[in-house]
Amino acid sequence: MSLFKHLSIHFTLSVVAGLVVGIWQGDFLLSILFAILGGFLIDVDHLLDYFLSFGFNFNFKWFREGRQFLKSDKIFVWFHAWEYVIILFGISFVLDGTQKIAILAFCLSLLIHLIADCLINYGVKLVSYFIFYRIWRNFEIEKLATKKHWIKHQEKKRELIKNNNLNEK
Repeated sequence: MSLFKHLSIHFTLSVVAGLVVGIWQGDFLLSILFAILGGFLIDVDHLLDYFLSFGFNFNFKWFREGRQFLKSDKIFVWFHAWEYVIILFGISFVLDGTQKIAILAFCLSLLIHLIADCLINYGVKLVSYFIFYRIWRNFEIEKLATKKHWIKHQEKKRELIKNNNLNEK
């Protein structure tokens, strides 16, 4: 799936989550803002993965293709985790007013983002969206993805290495 389509799905779902919380809690602007933070802008962690692999010499084409995962054989995506949804939802019970609205919108949007990613991202195991699971498995794609996905990942990596196209800028 193209990066634009992927991000468009997350943005749209985030706005919908914000509208739902806005209807429920009564503050549309705050709800939509925090839903966009929780369900769309969390994808900034993909940039962190890229910079860990390639440093700060950014190549948009390589980022769009996910070459950071091919180079490192790891999936960090620090902001993508079921645990955050659980923790934030729990925190929402002790808050009120605008804080509660912000946390609920962020939490719902993050939950929807993770569910969408599970449906969209071929080959990544559902359990791999737990940050503690990724840490336990040393963030290694081989342990986080299905065997079929790992084989395709390795084939693509070998092709890029063969063509001297994985590390050059």
